[in-house]
Order: sequence, then C-alpha cells, then structure tokens
Amino acid sequence: MKKFILMFLFLSLMISIYSFLIPVRIHDADYFEIRRAFSVVFDNDNTVDRYTGTPNGYYFTDNSVGYFNTDDGQMVWQYTCPTGEYLTANMYAYVTYREDKTSKFVFSNAGRSICSVATTKIPYFADDLPYFYGLQPDGFGFCKYSLNGERLFDDKNGSSMITTIGGNAEGWTIVSDMSGNTTVYSAAGDVVQGTDSHYSTINFAKTSILSHDNERFAICSGMQPEVMEIFSLKTGTQQYKFETVTNFPHVVMMYMDKDNFYYEGDGSVNRFNMKKNKTYKFGFSGQMCDAKFDRQGNVLILSSESKADNDIYYLNLYSPTGVKYYYREFNMPVDNLGPFDGDSFYFRLNNNIVVCEKTSV
Repeated sequence: MKKFILMFLFLSLMISIYSFLIPVRIHDADYFEIRRAFSVVFDNDNTVDRYTGTPNGYYFTDNSVGYFNTDDGQMVWQYTCPTGEYLTANMYAYVTYREDKTSKFVFSNAGRSICSVATTKIPYFADDLPYFYGLQPDGFGFCKYSLNGERLFDDKNGSSMITTIGGNAEGWTIVSDMSGNTTVYSAAGDVVQGTDSHYSTINFAKTSILSHDNERFAICSGMQPEVMEIFSLKTGTQQYKFETVTNFPHVVMMYMDKDNFYYEGDGSVNRFNMKKNKTYKFGFSGQMCDAKFDRQGNVLILSSESKADNDIYYLNLYSPTGVKYYYREFNMPVDNLGPFDGDSFYFRLNNNIVVCEKTSV
C-alpha cells in the first residue's frame, strides 16, 4: 500500500511539472466545426420579396454572384451573366456591363436595380466597401463612384499602368503602378501621400494597402529583390523596409492592422510584428488561394495543390501564437473564403456554402 501511495505521488508530481512547464500540443484539436451547409442553387420562388432576412455573405465567380444569409442557410439572390456580359461584385452590390456598351448597371445585394452609369470605364470593387472604381480600359487612370452612380472624384491619370488599387472604410484610396509609384488619395480625391519604390533589378509596385486602423500604408515592390515598405499615413515617413526571400511576379497578399503586418511568403503567411521587429510564419501546403484575418490576430488560410488526377484544397486556421485551431482537406473545389470575425467563417464547396463556427472548447 505504501509503495502504491509513493508511486501515485511521484506520478502526480511529474504530471504537475509537465502541465506547468511544457506546452500542451493542441494543434490537432478543432476549435471550429461545421455548423451548417446549404446549396447555392437558387429557388426562383424564394425571391427577396418573400425573404425577410438580410444577406451577410456572398460568393462571386467570373460570371455569377450569389447572396445569402449564413444564420438560416437561405439564398437571398443569385445572378448569372448571359453570354457577352460581365460583372464585378462585393458584399454591398454588383455591377454588370458589356464591352460594346457604355452603360454600367448597378444592383443591390437583393437583386434590385439601383442605377445605371454612363461610362466607358471598367467597374471594379477593390474590397467589401460601399463604392467602386472605374478603371480606364488602357489601365492608366481611374475614378470613383458611389453605389448610387455619383462620381466621388474626377479622373486620376498616371504615366504608367495601374498594378493595384485599394480603399478603406474611410473612403481613402491607394494606387500603385508599373513604374513603382504609389499614391494615397483622401475620400475627396486629394493627394495625401506619394512615394516611389526603386530598390530592385526589376522595379514595379505589385501590391499596396492601407492599414485597417488607417494609420499606415504598405507597399510590396520589385523582383531581385522583392521589398516590403511600411509608411506612416499621417507623415509619409518610411517606418520599416525589408527584403523578402521570394520574388513573386504576381499581386502579393497583404494585410495590416495595428502593429501586425501580414504578407504572402513561400508556403506560409508571414506576420511581421512592428513592435517586436520580429516575423512569425503560418505554414500551409500548395499554393495560397486566399487568407482572412480577424482583429485578434488569428489567420485563416485557403491553399491548394495538384496531386495525381485531382486538386487538393487545404484550410488552415491559426491562433496568433501559431496554434492550429482548424485543419481540413478537400478533394473538390473550395473558393470564396468569407470574412473571419474570430467566431465564424464560411466558404464555397462546389455548389454549397459551408459555415464553420467556434466550438465551446
């Protein structure tokens, strides 16, 4: 009996030491689970006039858009372009147009006609914001419209083709071009900041963003090397500049909020903490398709790769410290990764919307 008691005390002591001094590996535990899934096949009898809810999600492809409510799993509206028509969309609205016509038609996320805009410019939604841009067909200029078709500022023309354009909730706009120039405009269209990025063998500004808190802006430019720059939006002062180990020829995923700057790496999403001057990596398999972030620093990544005769899609959800909260593999197409608010997210799996929510763990 005495021997048993001593053994029990020894095991208890070892468990206590292990629990307090050694991190518990919980990356295989799912902190999110699928709560509902519903088809995007729209029932014509379920028109928005009969639906009393409000859309809080959408999907968007080259020729179709659909709006839905993730709470009750109901489609609100769906539209597919006929041959020869194009569209662009976000959470607020969608715009349809034809190349041989000058009018662009704006519709609400419930499918109701809002207005038509007489312009030859190509409509473009930079993000889920209540306005859209009109890009010149040659790519050398742009203007900005409200969803009611009001032109919010006059044409902004440059000497080089636009490579990226974005905005924020305050109505500010950031634009970069093939010459490496980046300009920030106020909501009224006034130039707030401007800079050029000429640090590489091949110079061009491939991506630029405004921070979520409207305090900074960031630029990814060039090849050999690829360079990241972070500036104060108020003063235009360069606060950080560093080279990456990648030389992507495409638009690079970036996001910035408060003291964290996220950017696409080779097989990872990298988080540069500006306070600590340190970079953290969140790995994934294949090529990155999309990424979403919440205000707490959690990272949701969609990636894919080809294996044998099939494409595999991966979903990884990381905590700010790199704990894997959720992981899934799919052997069918996954796209339209929805907003991530820390408690839920959604994605389109074939012709279904899948909603994942945080568990009680």
